[in-house]
Amino acid sequence: MNCISSKKFVDAYLDGELEAGMMLEIETHLESCEECAGVLCLKRDMKTELAKRGNAAAPEHLRRQIEMISSGSPRVWWQRPVVAAPVAAAAAFMLLMWSHSTPQTTLPKDEVALLVQDVVDRHVRELPMEIQNANQNTAASWFQGKIDFPVRPLGTGIRNATFQGARVSNVRENQAAQMVYRVDGKKVTFMVFPANQLAIQGGDLLTVRGKQILTGRRNGYNVALAKDGDMIYAVSSDLPIKRLVSLLVNRK
Repeated sequence: MNCISSKKFVDAYLDGELEAGMMLEIETHLESCEECAGVLCLKRDMKTELAKRGNAAAPEHLRRQIEMISSGSPRVWWQRPVVAAPVAAAAAFMLLMWSHSTPQTTLPKDEVALLVQDVVDRHVRELPMEIQNANQNTAASWFQGKIDFPVRPLGTGIRNATFQGARVSNVRENQAAQMVYRVDGKKVTFMVFPANQLAIQGGDLLTVRGKQILTGRRNGYNVALAKDGDMIYAVSSDLPIKRLVSLLVNRK
């Protein structure tokens, strides 16, 4: 999130019209940008002042021109700048919102949803761990020869986190390494599996410290996914989504 994007969506942010991922992304930017935070305050004050003044009726000529457009009536050239520009702007904004909310992946949207659901299912099920009483680096080495890709754990850069165990699992048709942690006293399931040309784009997409993270929620649990090379790293828990995002961002 940069200043240009933040200012573009500030009105929708104030009205609570954005998806949760976009709201979080803007909030994160506002915490570190005084200029955009000032724009937000100014916009909020303007909306408050307008609300005090009540609703104003639209000019009669504007109402007639809108009715002409909706009915398909022809417009003369001098009418176009009055109405066509706002309509074009609204259409462009809707197109932008559509492109943001539609995942641009090599998988259909419902398949992406199923992938997120699989991650949550692995988190909810209390399956026995195949390796316990070890540290996460030992567990990562244990996967060698059992799955077809190297496993990188969350690492030691995560505060208030303890490793619980690991097992071989799957996400959709892919082999997966499943590692379980306790973070801030809550269970966190960490999944590693091949990306198979899946592009992490669209949906509730955040960009934090240069990393793109897709967020979602299923059955009361939050999910965050990030692509790193040919692999997908996913975490699921009932921890706040900000905390899950931080786990992926700070993974070493």
